[in-house]
Parts: sequence; structure tokens; C-alpha cells
Amino acid sequence: MNYLQADLMNLINVVPFMRLTKYGSASYFLENILKDGLELKEILLNYPYVKYEPLDFYYVLFQSLGVLDEKLVFDLTNFYTWRGVIWASLLVSIAPNSSYKSVLVESKASCHSRSSWAIDLAISEIDNQSVGEFGSLKNTIKLIRELIQPINLPKVKLRNALSDAELIKLAIEHETIREIYKSKGTNEALVALREFRKTSF
Repeated sequence: MNYLQADLMNLINVVPFMRLTKYGSASYFLENILKDGLELKEILLNYPYVKYEPLDFYYVLFQSLGVLDEKLVFDLTNFYTWRGVIWASLLVSIAPNSSYKSVLVESKASCHSRSSWAIDLAISEIDNQSVGEFGSLKNTIKLIRELIQPINLPKVKLRNALSDAELIKLAIEHETIREIYKSKGTNEALVALREFRKTSF
């Protein structure tokens, strides 16, 4: 894993995954998202200074697009079940880049069948393939891409995941604090915790 799990969860925990699970439901949902964006374009383009609840999906999307890179695509497709695959694929579909293709191809070999359509969509966008089987959804994606093109995406900071050595060190510290708490009580345990935090990662 490249990024800290807590940061990734904060990034994606508000994504409406159930509306994006299947091709049909995702197409319908994104068509409505596009419609809202076009009708409220003036408000949308004033992001981040003006926000409006009917545009909340766009704000969630901007957060993820603001940190989209190969490492994020890898983490989402390898460690966050079909949900991560769906979201990573949608992000890549909207902001295609050839550097993501190998990660998606590898992911498709092991992903759940319910999310394979999303990977195919993302790869077709990377390859700039013609409409093909995805028809109206590709057009919807294209129009959303054009709609949000003027937006200055937020600068999102994801912390790097802990290395194996750092995880071992953290486990030792937790065990040490637990033993201090058992033998010397809360106050001493808090003192030890503060000392550990001074040298934390």
C-alpha cells in the first residue's frame, strides 16, 4: 500500500458506491449528475468559494481527482474491494492517462465480475476508443470532463503508508504503553505516550 489507510478512507467514505455498482445504474446516476452540473454550471464553476448541496458529488469527485496518480489507482484497485475498483476506474475515465493502464489491466485479472465493466470503460478512455459498447456513458463522461475542465482542483495531501519497520516500531510502542498502564497507571502511560509522539513518524 502506498498511502495511509485512514487518509484513503477519509477520501472515499462519502462516495455513493451503490449507485455506481452496475453499468446501468452508473449510467443513469452520472446522466443526472451531468444534468445537475449543466443546470448549476455557474455555481459549480465558483468552486471552492461557493458550494451547493445538489453538487456534492462533484465536490467528492474533485477531492479524488486532486490527488489522482498511479499510486492511488494501485491502492484503490488492490486494497479496497470492488468499491475501490469502481471509483479508481471512474476517476481514470474522467482523467485518463496511459500511466494508469497497466495497473488497471492487472486489476481486471483478479477483480470481481461486478466491477470489470468499469475497468473496461477506463481502459477504453485511455486508449481513446470509439463509442463501442459503452455508448451514452462515454458521452456522459466526456461532457462531465469538459464541464469540470476549468475547475482548479484542490490540493489534497495523502500521507504515505507506514513501512514494515515503522509498523513494527509502532506495535512495540503500543505494547510498551500497555504494560506501563498495567503496572504504573494512567498518568505514567500518558507520559510515555507523549514521549513516543515526539519521535512519531
